Amino acid sequence: DISVAGIRLTCCEAFTSGERVSVRLRNDIQRFRKHLHGVIRWWRATGEGTHQTGIGFNAWATDAAYIFRIAPQ
Repeated sequence: DISVAGIRLTCCEAFTSGERVSVRLRNDIQRFRKHLHGVIRWWRATGEGTHQTGIGFNAWATDAAYIFRIAPQ
């Protein structure tokens, strides 16, 4: 899931809230790549041996709205 506030990913490993991460986004159709830095805001284990992780990006409001064509609500 992607929103203006951040992104939710399903991961194989658990992270710690507050941990700093680096995420690379790539869209081969529109031909762009973006490297974003963020912070783990929350995580929870799923029943399937994976973890859902919420990441807030430092430059999200300016960069991602353009990249993903997200209209402010």
